[in-house]
Amino acid sequence: MRLVVAGAVAIAAASFPGAASAAMSTISPVAFASAAAQPFSGTVATFTATDSGPFDVSINWGDGSTLDNETISPTKAASYDVPGSHTYGHEGTYQVKVTVGDTTDKDATQMTTTSTTDTSDASLSAGAVPVAATAGQAFSGPIATFTDPDTSGGTAVYSASIDWGDGTNSPGGVTASQSGGFTVQGAHTWPCCAAANFTVTVTIRDSGGASTSVADKAVVGPGTTPPPSTPPFLVTTTAPTTGRRVTFDATPLDAVHGGAIDHRWDLNGDGITERDTHHAPAVKIAYGQPGSYTITLVTTYRDGTTSTFHGTETVTGPVTPGCGIYCGTSFPFHVMTAPSGADCQHTLHFGVVDAVGDCLRPVAGGAFEADGNLRVNGLDFYPDNPSAHVILDPTHDTISSGGAQVTLQGGEVGLGDEAIDWTGLGGGGTNRAVVPNVLGSGSLEGFPFVGSTSLTLTYVLDSTPAGPGNHGITTIGGYVMLPDFLGGISLSIGVGIDNSDGLTLDQLHVSVDNARLKFLPVKMLQIDYDQSGARWSGSLEVTVGTYDVGGSIGLRPLNPSDPGGDLTLDHLSILVDDLNVSITAGIFLQQINAGFTLGPPHDIFMGGVQLTEGPKIADTALIQLNGEFTVTTGDPLEFNLAAELDVLSFKVGTAMVDYRTNGHLSFDAHVRVPYWDDGQPVPVAYIRADVDGFVDGPTGTWLAEGRAGACLGVCLDVDALASNIAVAGCIGFGIGNVGGAFTFSDRVLHLFGGLGGTCDLSAYRPVAASARAAAATRTLTLPPGTRLASFRVAGQGAPPLVTFTGPHGLA
Repeated sequence: MRLVVAGAVAIAAASFPGAASAAMSTISPVAFASAAAQPFSGTVATFTATDSGPFDVSINWGDGSTLDNETISPTKAASYDVPGSHTYGHEGTYQVKVTVGDTTDKDATQMTTTSTTDTSDASLSAGAVPVAATAGQAFSGPIATFTDPDTSGGTAVYSASIDWGDGTNSPGGVTASQSGGFTVQGAHTWPCCAAANFTVTVTIRDSGGASTSVADKAVVGPGTTPPPSTPPFLVTTTAPTTGRRVTFDATPLDAVHGGAIDHRWDLNGDGITERDTHHAPAVKIAYGQPGSYTITLVTTYRDGTTSTFHGTETVTGPVTPGCGIYCGTSFPFHVMTAPSGADCQHTLHFGVVDAVGDCLRPVAGGAFEADGNLRVNGLDFYPDNPSAHVILDPTHDTISSGGAQVTLQGGEVGLGDEAIDWTGLGGGGTNRAVVPNVLGSGSLEGFPFVGSTSLTLTYVLDSTPAGPGNHGITTIGGYVMLPDFLGGISLSIGVGIDNSDGLTLDQLHVSVDNARLKFLPVKMLQIDYDQSGARWSGSLEVTVGTYDVGGSIGLRPLNPSDPGGDLTLDHLSILVDDLNVSITAGIFLQQINAGFTLGPPHDIFMGGVQLTEGPKIADTALIQLNGEFTVTTGDPLEFNLAAELDVLSFKVGTAMVDYRTNGHLSFDAHVRVPYWDDGQPVPVAYIRADVDGFVDGPTGTWLAEGRAGACLGVCLDVDALASNIAVAGCIGFGIGNVGGAFTFSDRVLHLFGGLGGTCDLSAYRPVAASARAAAATRTLTLPPGTRLASFRVAGQGAPPLVTFTGPHGLA
């Protein structure tokens, strides 16, 4: 490839004394182009003359080379060309000066013209060098050669870049070749471990502007998986199975440069140090997905220096549901070896204090001095001055830093930096002690942790034989600041930590009532975060004008076995409240809500309204009805309608209707003053009216039953039912009752009851069937509050298989 740029030309003519008899009239430059290291030959100027010459010509090429001098012989023409030949050694801009004089009358006429020409860079020529490598193993060597006709520059004027064909790029090194020209050197490791061919493209650039590219195949043979690299920090295993917890401990790396003050960990190899454990040198996790992960630790020391360390974890086993790449993050105490020295002990307990340290050394008065790091009930103590000590005194039930500043830390959360002087740690007859507040800072799963932090130390007595044993914990009460886009409001929060694992931050729940989010008044805000699967859900209710508008949303993994994969919608709902809109005479609509929950096992759609008799006044209505419906997909499809009746904000009644597309219908309604649920004690004084029943189309059974009664000093109850068996009723009047039933099978009237007699209608109540012989599996769900239910299940050719499931599992 050859690039040529034409020069820009300026003209200058000079006249000398005697011009009136001049033999020459004008001179003009001629545009010409050149390229470095490429010979140029052609006309560089023209002039006119009135005599026959000859003419002397001088050409200064502007690059410091020797002047070209020549003579132009006379012709009969009035116009003459000035020829020139030259080769520029290097690209650049040059001033070319052409001078022409008359040799016959030299002192009479001489003319000069000057042009400026840009000489382009010489073209590069390149060739590929065959590459053979092994997957997963480092390759280093020549990958291309090239030559440049311009030999005036060295290797410093060239640069090379390499596209290795696997999505990565790197610069190449340029060296001079003994056989002439230049060589491009490169180093790369192709991914392990299958054989493949990659197209490697090398681009070479000259500082003068010339460039060229060459591409060729790199043949990469199969490799073997390298063994995991042993990290410089302590690790319990470099080859864990999924779900098994692994501890990384940087304690051996801390005792240089004045001591470590910050540890940042990349535990999944994504290049992001997602865990900042500050002073704490250890972190424990469980991997949820198999694979090879590069562990990176960035440690900052007191003198401002920073060091980076690496290791490899090779994880095998099935995916752990709900874990993500890793989960179960905690911060165990870092000591993995026994205390050094005969006068050191590793643990100490008194009152509510449960301490563990590098070395707890006895000192005068029965106290203990902590050498190195110290953890008390899950709290880590880090003196700002490494020579300072924390004193634990069992005799006086105190912990003191002797006036020295101490950083308190729980897991990743900094809880304060102040002098410690805690008293009353004996518990005072209890197993709990509250210590002075400290100023909290840091972050809790990405939320800023701010404000005054209260600390309560508790010693837990565990009497369970299989339990973890007696141990101390600290309850931290503080504030979490929400991000600015959520209003920047702070929320109170409480977490607990202990010596075993430090602060565990797998889940976070936030709840706010009656706050202000930016410009919107917040009636209710809830946020739930599950760190193990990085899943969020939340709900919000705000006031817009005179209405309250709320909603909730939840996301879950599309594939439950792949919690780190794509998300799908789990549930969504919306609510509009405080409408107070008249929809017909005397009836007001107060609230509308709708939403859905997507399975498995079933999709559920829901909605509802709130109606009042008359408008609400001071948020209270005379009569209020709340109605809710749900539709559950499946076989059969199920429709459910539930309602509640309130009078002056007191609940007095409920109603429920349930219909399934297999022909089953059930219903019930209750009006009770004062209201009580089934299963609760019946009030001494009451008024009641209940009705319930069902229709089972496939079996032809049905029932409608009502109960009414009052007990206001004198009690009177009436029960009546109609079914496919009979019509029956009974009146109870305290000291006795009387009842009767007309049965359809024999068309006979049956009387019962009397003084001291019973009023039992159970013989006339049919049983609702939920399944039929030889049919597919059926499910019957009993409504909440059911006190007694009877079933008859018949098998066809063999005993039926029946499973009963209670609220807490199989029964």
